[in-house]
Amino acid sequence: MSAELADVLVVFDLDGTLVDTAPDLLATLNRILERQNLPPVAMQDARPLMGVGARALLQLGFRLGARDWDDGQLASLVSEFIVDYRAHIADHSFLFDDALMAMDALQSAGAGLAICTNKPTHLATALLEEMDIAHRFAAITGAERDRASKPDPEHLRATMIAAGRADARAVMVGDSRNDVDAARGLGIPSIAVSFGYANCAVHELGATHVIDGFAELPACIRAVMAADRAF
Repeated sequence: MSAELADVLVVFDLDGTLVDTAPDLLATLNRILERQNLPPVAMQDARPLMGVGARALLQLGFRLGARDWDDGQLASLVSEFIVDYRAHIADHSFLFDDALMAMDALQSAGAGLAICTNKPTHLATALLEEMDIAHRFAAITGAERDRASKPDPEHLRATMIAAGRADARAVMVGDSRNDVDAARGLGIPSIAVSFGYANCAVHELGATHVIDGFAELPACIRAVMAADRAF
């Protein structure tokens, strides 16, 4: 094993970055909408909201079904959504192409890996365990009631601390403005993936670099870290 990246922590977002969770999130949404006698939502309509959360997806379903909702009803349906989704969390979700290869290459070079996601921690952990990759990550920090979430940089800082790498040179890999802004807030580089759930052109996010596939990630991180060392 090389120690080339031994001082580096690579922090991944989860939904839309490392794992395509859209099929299972959409299936849960449409099961709930069916029980509400509302029409199903198409993937093309839901995909830009996949990284935003259950509430936004449910609001989309009601809006497309031309039905109003109230806060109490929505809160109840969010709870129902979480229960249903947990039961089907890895039915059809899958790692993006070459993600395992990229993680293998980074770990072989000595890098640490961690997850920083706005998905609730218990769901993020369950998904990664069912996909048999949870053991790869030194920390999995998701959304918690008592902790700020991305784009607040404190969420990213908490991930680094939980990974035991508070002083590491870190890089954030994500698909949204939340990821890029959290990294910018800590003064660390970010790499945006072009295949995620961003609701704008990925080059508009302001990331340090953009990649079109995970096969590019190890070399991109080496380049980013080399540039960082030069300053």
